[in-house]
Amino acid sequence: LNRSELLTRLVREAGFVDARRSWRNYQNEIGNPEEFWNLHRTIRSDARKRLLSAPQEMVDDVRARFLEACRQTLARGGVLTFPISAVCVSARKMSSPVSPA
Repeated sequence: LNRSELLTRLVREAGFVDARRSWRNYQNEIGNPEEFWNLHRTIRSDARKRLLSAPQEMVDDVRARFLEACRQTLARGGVLTFPISAVCVSARKMSSPVSPA
């Protein structure tokens, strides 16, 4: 069961009906190499895990190479993009039965 299916199931279990799932994908353009590094270092789980376990000297070297590659890309007219994806679930709450007075 993937995460989007799990989210939809949880919404249904909470009493919602007509649950619909959709994905939103965005390409965020980042103009600053340092900001781009920070996104990769903190949000990208594979990069974050590797950097956390690497010796500081290696992290510093990777960072310097990464920033230089970003600067070269920008200097050639390229762009730095960071993809963000999100799953959206919409549903409606079943109306409660009306109790006779």
